[in-house]
Amino acid sequence: MDLIARHGHRLLSDYVFDPRTGLWCHRTATITAERIPDLRAITPGTPGPIITKRTSEPALATQLKEAERLLIGRPDVTDDGPTGLPPDFETLRWFVLPPGCLTG
Repeated sequence: MDLIARHGHRLLSDYVFDPRTGLWCHRTATITAERIPDLRAITPGTPGPIITKRTSEPALATQLKEAERLLIGRPDVTDDGPTGLPPDFETLRWFVLPPGCLTG
């Protein structure tokens, strides 16, 4: 969590944001109406997926170091310029939204 909190903004250019749905998707993903999550289907207290295979602590440490190396290698610049979205949307926006992340 700390790694993403400190360096996750470096991944923003890999994603697009759709202000109509509020979804962030990887640029290579194909999103269809069937794949849009329905928040009404989420029930509080519902358990998440069961993890049947765990990674060893040494492997996890290696993976985290590799992730940090990759993240630190990305540009540390975030363009939060004008998005062209309606003022009422911008008034509510609390997150960085580079204009290049908007869907067309």
